[in-house]
Amino acid sequence: LERFKNKIDDTDERNLDVDKITEKQNLLHTIEKALDHLKNGQQMVEKRISDLRIAEKMHEDCNHLYDELNALIKEGEEVLNDAEAIPTIYTTTMDAFVSPLEMATKLLQTMLENDEMAIRLKATVKDAKVLQANLSHHANLWLQFVDERDNATDQLEIKRKPLDEIGNKHIRSCEEVIDDLDKLKKAANELNDLRSVMSKLQSLSEQLHPLETAYADVRFYDVDVEQTQQQYENLISLINSELHDENILNESAQQLAQELEYLNGKFSMESVNREQFEEMLNHQLPSLQAKLLQFLQAKDDEAKRIRIHVA
Repeated sequence: LERFKNKIDDTDERNLDVDKITEKQNLLHTIEKALDHLKNGQQMVEKRISDLRIAEKMHEDCNHLYDELNALIKEGEEVLNDAEAIPTIYTTTMDAFVSPLEMATKLLQTMLENDEMAIRLKATVKDAKVLQANLSHHANLWLQFVDERDNATDQLEIKRKPLDEIGNKHIRSCEEVIDDLDKLKKAANELNDLRSVMSKLQSLSEQLHPLETAYADVRFYDVDVEQTQQQYENLISLINSELHDENILNESAQQLAQELEYLNGKFSMESVNREQFEEMLNHQLPSLQAKLLQFLQAKDDEAKRIRIHVA
């Protein structure tokens, strides 16, 4: 049609009369209108094809994001229900949602609301955001748990410091040991302060259910606290036992000293007669001697056992 138009347009009007020239102009005008119509039609067809391609690409992207988000939702649910999960995976999985959710949100803004695929994707985006928030919550819970666990460990180390310091001391005077015993009893009572810490750890571990790592850390900490309590009790019992032995020896020594003082007084009295002297010599002195030997033997046995704390 374009060639036909050009051919007519090239016709020399000098050889044409007025009617032919008018006819030529009308024909050219008709051809131009036809060409414009064809051009507009072609543009419409091309636009339609372009729109179809865009719609097809949009649906492909929609399907891809729908599948990707559903796969992430499944993975996220598995992570949250995995007792053996490594806790850092909460953050890793949560971050995996960011990019596809952003793309899906932008894509939905360009799609018709009543589009079936848009409706499906929108529902999936909603589910994905809920799961992402749940993963974020678990990630934050784990960070809180780690902080509380480390704080609890530090507190336990502080509270067992008197146990380690006094337990490693060398043998010393009775007075020093009594002072240390008071410190031990006070420190042992302060272990009760850890109950609130243990309660908080237990609560966080339950919120992280079924994460076994958190439960295991709580159990290990409970065992550490119980062992520390037992060590305090053992050391306090040992020191009490040594102090008790020392008191018995001191009481025995005092009793012997009193008896010796009594006999000394008897000997110094002018009224002591021969019979009294023989009584003391044959009966009281042997008894005193036996007690003295027993006392010395006890001291010797004590030395052999070598006390840990009381000198």
